[in-house]
Amino acid sequence: MDSYGRQTRFINIDRGENILARIISLLQQGTRAISILAAVGSVSIVTFKRETPGGSPVTRTFQGISPILALYGFYTLNVASDVPIGCLHVSVSDPDGYTLAGAVSGVLIAATSVWVIVRILVGGPANLCLDSAGNLANKMGHNSGAPAA
Repeated sequence: MDSYGRQTRFINIDRGENILARIISLLQQGTRAISILAAVGSVSIVTFKRETPGGSPVTRTFQGISPILALYGFYTLNVASDVPIGCLHVSVSDPDGYTLAGAVSGVLIAATSVWVIVRILVGGPANLCLDSAGNLANKMGHNSGAPAA
């Protein structure tokens, strides 16, 4: 873990397990925020949330073994309600070679053992503040060098 409370983890998700549920379960273990960086493996079921041309949300579920091409996203806990907020995006290849992609809406089931790389923040935003130059800094006095938004 670095001085900002960030840590990279490799998570092994078993065949048949809901990948999204496993990632969100990390928030219940004292993690304040999770950045999903990548994954290797295949999925058997994925439910995407998409918008119609009129702007209405619709979900579509696809079944069949599909290799993960990309997996990324971010989750944090709403401090007031302890409810996870964020989004997970996945791109998979269907058996015909077409790419399916979108925001995951609840179900993302591993068809094989899946390795997910995440970056977690332990302790949360309360440990961060702005220094005199307007950069994000840890209350311990370490400067991240990143300008504040």
